Amino acid sequence: MPASKAFAENDYSDPRTDEQRERERRQVRRQVASLKRLARDSYYQRRAFAKLDGRRRSRAERVQLQAIQRARRPDVIVAEGSVVTWDAEGCRCRDVEVDPEAPASMLRAAEALRADGVGAAVNYVIPLAGYIKGAGGPEPSAGARPFGGTGTPAPQAALVAVLDTGISADTRSDGYLAMPVDAGDIDALDEFPPDGLLDAGAGHGAFVAGIVQQVAPDARVLVHKVMDSDGITTDAALADGLRRAAAAGAKIINMSLGTETLDDSAPPALRAAVGELREQGVLVVCAAGNSADCEPVWPAALSTEFDNVVAVAALDPAGDPASWSSHGDWVTCSTIGEGVVSTYVEGTEDGMLIDDPDPDTYGPDSWACWTGTSFAAPQITGALVRLMSEDSTLDTPAEALRALQQRGGTLDGGYGWSVRILPGT
Repeated sequence: MPASKAFAENDYSDPRTDEQRERERRQVRRQVASLKRLARDSYYQRRAFAKLDGRRRSRAERVQLQAIQRARRPDVIVAEGSVVTWDAEGCRCRDVEVDPEAPASMLRAAEALRADGVGAAVNYVIPLAGYIKGAGGPEPSAGARPFGGTGTPAPQAALVAVLDTGISADTRSDGYLAMPVDAGDIDALDEFPPDGLLDAGAGHGAFVAGIVQQVAPDARVLVHKVMDSDGITTDAALADGLRRAAAAGAKIINMSLGTETLDDSAPPALRAAVGELREQGVLVVCAAGNSADCEPVWPAALSTEFDNVVAVAALDPAGDPASWSSHGDWVTCSTIGEGVVSTYVEGTEDGMLIDDPDPDTYGPDSWACWTGTSFAAPQITGALVRLMSEDSTLDTPAEALRALQQRGGTLDGGYGWSVRILPGT
């Protein structure tokens, strides 16, 4: 049964001409091809990682990366020189001495601590899905939509936290992304290195927050920066971000990020934090990943253990399962994640980073077209907020999730129940 509409068709009218839509379709096909290649081609993955790693070495104070190889599966990225330890008082980071030329030394450091009776694991790097932008980065879009809200968030709306790269300090004139943001939550856009070009994860948070606002214009949105402008965070840092968002009063948290692990078990700090949030009634909406297989991606795969985790896979614009999306029995639901249009940032792309001989420059009030489960998850987040705002009988995000499911359809193959919200390209 195809995915059904969650909201009225005319909510999301398409301002693009046929020529503009066709141009963007060609770009989306390139994005899809890049995601598939990143999922399956180990040489391509390692080349993308080498670019990212090399750019960061000049910033020794920031998270440094090591890739640990797995047989017949994509490499896993961990934080160099850092492990997560735990005891009865909880999880914490510990610095360790390692050889940066020998990734396996990270595993040996964790093993040595366990041999001494200390709970320990590598500190997983949790990136934006698919080694960040890859060769199929965002493309300029003519699909700008008028802001549908009043500019004053509805006081009865559940507070949403978007944990991502933050948003740019630039002020838009179209009504989007006007929420107050602390200085520490600003997306720096250009750090690795500061060369006047957009970093690997730059603009991701603005894109995700804009999706929430398209679906629920009067939502109360907090944007918390948990990733740097390369789209990099760690297990321990993300756990801290979850607690910070819950302490600020967020009832729904969106995380458009994820990682696989060495043994298919959850990163320990993240697992502990999500368990705490469950006791507080906080719903966590997570991107399922872009791995084109059933391997669990965390934190989304925590849905098998915690009923407050919603794992969101992607559909193509026709409402069929996206071939590049992660999927499996741990996926809760799916919506369109291919060719999604949303708000972006000012700046010029780094053509070397994204293998683009003709990098784009984005001006004020820019919009872009992008592909990934990162952009399916915030549609579900926005829909939950909107349902709670429109129906006073829905007191909790969990009740809103059940109401949204009733509007959806069913799909086979590990994509959960499905619903159409924003159109794709």
